[in-house]
Amino acid sequence: MVGKKQRMIILLIFLIVFIPAVILSLLAVRAVGQEEMVQRRRLEDSLLLELDQTNTIIVFTLEQILEELRETLPDFSSRDPGADLKTWSGENSLVGNPYLLNPDGSILYPDIADRTISEEERDEVNLFYWRYLNLFSNKESIPIYRNIAGEFTEEILASENAPASSAAPAPQLSESRKSVAEEAPFSDSPAQAVQAYPAAPPEAEDSAESRAKSALGVFQADAEVQERIYEKAEEEGIRPLQRNVSPQVTVTPRKETAQTVVRSVYIESTRSFEEIVREGEYGLIPRLFDSAFILLYWERRGDRIAGCELDMTEVTGRLREAVQVPVNSVRYITILDHLGYPVIPQGELSRDQWRQPFVAKEISELLPYWETAILLRSQEDFEKQIETSRYYLSFLIFFLCLLIFIGMTALYQFSSARLKEVQQRVGFVTNVSHELKTPLTSIRMYSEMLAEGLGTNPEKIRKYSSYIASESRRLSRLISNILVFAKLEKGSAPPNMEIVDINEVIRDLIETLREEMASEGYNPILLLAEGELSIRGNRESLIQVLLNLLSNAQKYNGTEKYIEIRSASDRGEVSVEIIDRGIGIPPKYRKKIFKEFYRIDNSITSETKGTGLGLAIARRIMRQHGGDLTFEQRDPDKPEEGSIFTMIFPALRENGN
Repeated sequence: MVGKKQRMIILLIFLIVFIPAVILSLLAVRAVGQEEMVQRRRLEDSLLLELDQTNTIIVFTLEQILEELRETLPDFSSRDPGADLKTWSGENSLVGNPYLLNPDGSILYPDIADRTISEEERDEVNLFYWRYLNLFSNKESIPIYRNIAGEFTEEILASENAPASSAAPAPQLSESRKSVAEEAPFSDSPAQAVQAYPAAPPEAEDSAESRAKSALGVFQADAEVQERIYEKAEEEGIRPLQRNVSPQVTVTPRKETAQTVVRSVYIESTRSFEEIVREGEYGLIPRLFDSAFILLYWERRGDRIAGCELDMTEVTGRLREAVQVPVNSVRYITILDHLGYPVIPQGELSRDQWRQPFVAKEISELLPYWETAILLRSQEDFEKQIETSRYYLSFLIFFLCLLIFIGMTALYQFSSARLKEVQQRVGFVTNVSHELKTPLTSIRMYSEMLAEGLGTNPEKIRKYSSYIASESRRLSRLISNILVFAKLEKGSAPPNMEIVDINEVIRDLIETLREEMASEGYNPILLLAEGELSIRGNRESLIQVLLNLLSNAQKYNGTEKYIEIRSASDRGEVSVEIIDRGIGIPPKYRKKIFKEFYRIDNSITSETKGTGLGLAIARRIMRQHGGDLTFEQRDPDKPEEGSIFTMIFPALRENGN
């Protein structure tokens, strides 16, 4: 019952360790699957940060271009403003087609009625009038591009605490939208973007810009907010621009349609030229004409408006010079224009390859449809790196799981071994009790018979006395074994050693035991080496070893009462062999016979009583003497016919060591 209870406790401990280990292993395996996502996210974050820095540089370059135009724009102090504009165009490479407007929006320069200009110049003037005549006269609205987060600032900030309420669909921007748009110039770049129209008064600007930036942060960080704002924009008839690229990594969520489209963060609204120039002093307006992209600069000069179309070749050159993309072994980076063509050439990469970059970000409201993008130089190398990382992590997890399994197995085996040892000790106590009880019972019985006068015959008296003496010696050996084992378990100091003749010890012991052994049918054969066979040892301890070995030989000798003792000295060793022709020891038990409390459990030995200490004590004593106790079969071909136990001692040197 005790053994069963202890086994249940061991099993419970094993499960307490095993179940968490299995759970941790499953979590570790799951972590391996997420490792690719982690590495991708780390790379994506790094590349997106690089795009943010590049966009900041681009916006700052646009600011510098604007300041340069303001500083070089003529003051029109001469009587010929057209000449001043021509001079401005010739001196500043950024100036494309300069213009000057009357207060009513009519074009003062260039003059379409001027007969002195060449045919080529006339074509340019006609093109300019075609593009801007209706625009400057307010007969045509101007597309204005704004960040959707800036357009829905209040709704985004309100969504931090409560979902934004849905509004009724509207075909155009509501008046509240226009008011917010006019009062809150907005940019998604760290540097403040150049505005298509000027800001409101400083007091309103600070508050509106601060709220707009806060809204941008919420919009970029929360995918649910993004989706809600896009839906609200659609309800009000506002649609985001359609991007030219479909990056593998998107900053804003994709909307699944018949064709997967990556939604832009910019939306388009319209305003008249008069509205724009009425509220500011200068600015840039992006314009799209079929496949052409133009930045239109304007500045108020008194009651007139002056400005120019920027030379986009010069602008893109300034951007290339400002960005200066370094060579990198991991990625390509470029600026994509409104048609998706790379402004900064990168090797032989085609436009189609840039349509699906790894990451891409829109730049500014002043450059609608323009983006910065990054392509990995080798997607295969990146995948291989992830695969290698996954392999090493999997190997580490497997190794740790193996260690856990080995540890649990060792724990279970150790616990089982300890349980078995406990059971053996319990069995030892039972056997010792029986072993002590049996000789004591015999001694008591024969003593009482003698005391009651039942043994009046001298032969019976001698016989009873012999039984009493034999059982007393048996009891003495048993008690001696127990005491010696207790000392060995406590780690007591080795016994005092002296030089003894092992042959003499054997002869004296056999002489003492001869009568007792003869009564059991044994006549020990001594084949001892000639002369003295000296060793360093403790006489009493050596007698203990010999008694234990002889006792085993007698117990398991079977029907043939044969015991032979040999001694020899060879190759620096002294050996003593105790040979019998008993039942032998099966091969599967040979490694265990020297363990404490161990007894071979079979039909032959079960009837023979014992404590399982004899051989264990004998080997320990021999090792205290610097030697050993070994076992081998008398006949290797017949393991069931006899055993040989060999006591091995180191031989003495000339100085007695």
